[in-house]
Amino acid sequence: EQVGRRTLREMERIRDEALVAILKALQECDIGAGRTMNERQAVISKAS
Repeated sequence: EQVGRRTLREMERIRDEALVAILKALQECDIGAGRTMNERQAVISKAS
């Protein structure tokens, strides 16, 4: 099925890329889900 000129799969890819970009921005600012990601990464890094 198409949404406008894009296929559903293309729209899903665009959505996923946007979500990843938002998470990376939150991680850089160390707020919200980004802080959680930073805390989790710190635990993983210590375990390595």
